[in-house]
Amino acid sequence: MTIIQNEAARTILGVPGRAFNVVQWAGNGSAKNPRAIANQKWLSESRPVDSDYWGPGLQIRAELRFDDQCRNGEQSFSITGEIFKPGRRDVEACGCIHDEIARYFPELRPLIAYHLTGQKGPMHYIANTVYHAGNRDSSGKIAGEPFGWQYALTFGDNPILHKLPAKFLAYLQSVGAPYDLEVLQLDHVARAGDRHEYAPKFTLGAYGEKWHEGPFDSQLDATAFLHALQNCDPRFTQYATRYGEGKTRDFDAARAAGVWPDATDEQLSVSKSELTRELEARLPALVARFREAMESACGFIWQAVPDAGEVK
Repeated sequence: MTIIQNEAARTILGVPGRAFNVVQWAGNGSAKNPRAIANQKWLSESRPVDSDYWGPGLQIRAELRFDDQCRNGEQSFSITGEIFKPGRRDVEACGCIHDEIARYFPELRPLIAYHLTGQKGPMHYIANTVYHAGNRDSSGKIAGEPFGWQYALTFGDNPILHKLPAKFLAYLQSVGAPYDLEVLQLDHVARAGDRHEYAPKFTLGAYGEKWHEGPFDSQLDATAFLHALQNCDPRFTQYATRYGEGKTRDFDAARAAGVWPDATDEQLSVSKSELTRELEARLPALVARFREAMESACGFIWQAVPDAGEVK
């Protein structure tokens, strides 16, 4: 790895801290950008936290990163923190403690909106925003919407569904009327040492060769079913096996995912295609503001991202 900027004290948005060495991958980054910035980190000063809640003597510090430590070809930003007691190796809390960071480092609050934003935009920008703003579940269904269809048989105007093995129903569909089939017996083949005896099963026509494939437990059942096929107006009917659960629209999460804090509930409630178009239209300005925050407010290096097919 190569150091491209040395460690130094740096104040970000009025908060004193220290910027560590900026290190570049030595050709062993991602295939897309093998010489991307591997490590670019800033650590704030420590400030005391509420002793009544956290305990006496505890402090908090914030950490900003803007690098390609994940080796995905572009730099991404994170703001995390830790609450600790000086002199102890463990911590009381750490990670995305954004509420605590905003409380004790209000100067850094504007940067929290850019957590997990990369040089091309927020992580899963459109997918996450649309999902949180919508009322469809992870299967893309609203509450009560049927899906996962299977075939069953009905006869004439009788609505009772005869649910039979899917492969057997597919076979019957392929045969079609007048269902000129024969009832055949499938005997159980005992294995060595098998002390149990099993009654035969029955099938129609060429469906199934082994005992366990027989759809009927008796010759009477098979004969009656064949009679119904040939004389009682059989109809193949689909029925739903699963129904959508839907979900509650989470507008606050959508605003966070889209870095769109002033979006109204109405703006986020439009159709998926409309919201996608609006998000796409907003993206260039969002990336421009993000770059301004990284370079001017934070003093981070913004390394150009190679175009598709180009390797730095």
